[in-house]
Amino acid sequence: NSARVVYEDEECAVVMKPFGIPTLKTKTSSSENNTNELSGWCLDRILPYVIRAGENVEGALHRPRPVHRLDSLTGGLVVVAKTRRASKLFHEAFRDRTARKRYRAVLIEYEGNERKLKEKSGTIKSNDMGEGGNLYAETDYEIVKEMECCFEDEEEEEEENDEKKRLKIRSRCLVDFYPKTGRTHQLRKHAANQLGMPILGDTRYGGKIHNDFAKTNKPKLHLFAAEITMPIEATPWRVGQTCLNVKLEEPTFFS
Repeated sequence: NSARVVYEDEECAVVMKPFGIPTLKTKTSSSENNTNELSGWCLDRILPYVIRAGENVEGALHRPRPVHRLDSLTGGLVVVAKTRRASKLFHEAFRDRTARKRYRAVLIEYEGNERKLKEKSGTIKSNDMGEGGNLYAETDYEIVKEMECCFEDEEEEEEENDEKKRLKIRSRCLVDFYPKTGRTHQLRKHAANQLGMPILGDTRYGGKIHNDFAKTNKPKLHLFAAEITMPIEATPWRVGQTCLNVKLEEPTFFS
């Protein structure tokens, strides 16, 4: 869970943001943040320690800066600009939605809840995002792997452990999300509300039983920014190369 460089050249970098810290400094720490060895840090503060500063490059920034954000609880790839040109072109790519991102997540289905995830792949659309709950959001998804969970009928054991009885999990899905919009908590809401299968470790959107379990056991949020692709026009300094594509395998705890 440490910040590290995955790709770097003279004008940009792609880094792994640790789980549990914000991308940028905020006035107050999120109540959702996990307590860990990086408490009090943000990715923006860490960058000068892991990325080479721009040297002898026109328009070099005083310090490298992230050009988009991940939620505090989400780990994964973040694009960083080291020059004014890279910052401008990257912001335009995210604004115009020509930058593409893939997230990997673990979704869970509890016994008794209403699962809405029926197809192996599809598109989720909603108009309930933002502070006013009226912004449009769209996400493509694809099931990578699914595992059903079987339970033996042991009444004595269930009576001794009522918590286990209430938290029976019927299935788990490893899913890839491809957000077409970038609303706050978009994937977490779409998983819980539109698919009926919350992301493991989500303490806000999964319903009372799920949220209570997550708050008590404190698993990391199983949501990871695993791949990012910047269009070729956003990286003109990479002469003779194709679009910038960087990807990582999901953390081992996902298994």
